[in-house]
Order: sequence, then structure tokens, then C-alpha cells
Amino acid sequence: MKTILFEIMGNPVAQGRPRAGKTFTGKTVLYDPAKSRDFKQYVRLVAAQRAPKKLISGPITLSVDFYRPIPKNLQTKPKLKLIEQGLLLPTSKPDVDNYV
Repeated sequence: MKTILFEIMGNPVAQGRPRAGKTFTGKTVLYDPAKSRDFKQYVRLVAAQRAPKKLISGPITLSVDFYRPIPKNLQTKPKLKLIEQGLLLPTSKPDVDNYV
């Protein structure tokens, strides 16, 4: 099985809620927030550089790891020790669904 591996540098950006707007003809359109749109374009660019020449056929497995900065309120010595041991994980929004 062939492995395709790449790393996206920088802080992960969760998918924001779609925004609604109107065209000059009055039609409602939905669009991505700018921050989400820009990050998705960056991920697409990095992934395209690692894309195989031939299309993948058959089942695939996706594994994603996210690394987020430690919030300021958790930067105390006891909490940093728990984070290093892997016992204290992020529990705040956004959830992993919005990142993937």
C-alpha cells in the first residue's frame, strides 16, 4: 500500500459557518468565510504537490493529526505537566469535525 504524507504548517483553521449574501439581482448566495476559504486553498495547494499521477482506486485510509497552541489560561506549571503527559487535551470548540 502506498502512503501519501504531507504536513500543513501553521495553526489549523476550522470550517466556519457559511455566510449569506445577495447579488445585485436579489439572489441569495452562500459563501465560505475568508479565513476558512484561504486555509482550504492553502491545504489544496500543499496536497496537490503530493498528489499521485494516477487516480487512486480501491479503499483508502485517512489519518489526520492536529497540533494546536496551548491557550494562555492553561500555561500554568501543573497544567503544562498534565499536557506533556497527554492527560489534558483540548475540550473547547471547534470540534474535530470542523477541522477535518
